[in-house]
This record gives sequence, structure tokens and C-alpha cells, in this order.
Amino acid sequence: MELYTWDSSFSMGDAELDKHHRVLIGLINDLYTAMMDGDGARASQAIYQRLREYTRFHFEAEEREMYQARYPEYGRHHEQHEGFTRHLDALAEEFGKKDGAPGSKMLGMMRNWLRTHIRSADVQYAEWLAAHPDLAALHAHSAGQEPPQASPGVE
Repeated sequence: MELYTWDSSFSMGDAELDKHHRVLIGLINDLYTAMMDGDGARASQAIYQRLREYTRFHFEAEEREMYQARYPEYGRHHEQHEGFTRHLDALAEEFGKKDGAPGSKMLGMMRNWLRTHIRSADVQYAEWLAAHPDLAALHAHSAGQEPPQASPGVE
């Protein structure tokens, strides 16, 4: 059961960052499936934790590339990432107090993020980079950086 399917509208034309976005979409789909299948709070919570960890890893890699390429919108993009991370942390705290798992609130937030941020802000960066081949040479991939390990029970 999938909530999202990867398509070209998510592509930045950057193999590494596109791979990150595919992993994030996969994790969102895993969370959705666990919730719909009634796998319980524990499974959903483990997937949610993995999603939070991987999101942080991705943001760091993406921002590193933007900084190295001297992207003029780096500061604004970083602020967007920070705001999203604060929302993730607030949801984690909320669910921790309820001893529950992420629900429709989390999925709604992720849906909005995918539609707005990846398809606009991330794609704008890719377009800017393509228009500045002299600065694209400074663009360094995060290859060699390992994503965070999966939480127990999450494949």
C-alpha cells in the first residue's frame, strides 16, 4: 500500500539527492502501511523514528551541497529545513506524551512538505545549479556519508 509514488516531479536531476528523496518517500509509505495495517504504535513509532533520522541526514547532505555551491538562497532553504525539523520534534514529543504513534497529522505534514518543498525549493536549487555551471563544479556530493542505521524492527 503506497501513499506516494516517485515521479519526475520530485527529481532534482542529482542522483544522490534524488536517492535521498526516494528513501524518504519509501519511509513515508512504510509508515502509512503500518498505520493502515494496524501494526500498532510500536511499529509505527519505529518507522517514524527512522524517518526523523533520515530526514536530518538528508537535510545535512543537501545543505552541505548548497553551501559548497554558494547557493544564494542557502539561508532561506536552511531555515525551511529547521522549521520542518522543529515540527517533527514537536510531533515526536506529542506522541511520546500520549504513548502513541504518529498519525494522520504526521502524514498530512509530510504530504504538504513533499508537494511544496521538494517540488519547489529543491527543484529551484537544481535549476539554479544547472544555470551556473561554473559554480556547479563546487557542488560536492555527500557520497561516502552513511545514512543513519535503521531503528530496530525497521527494514
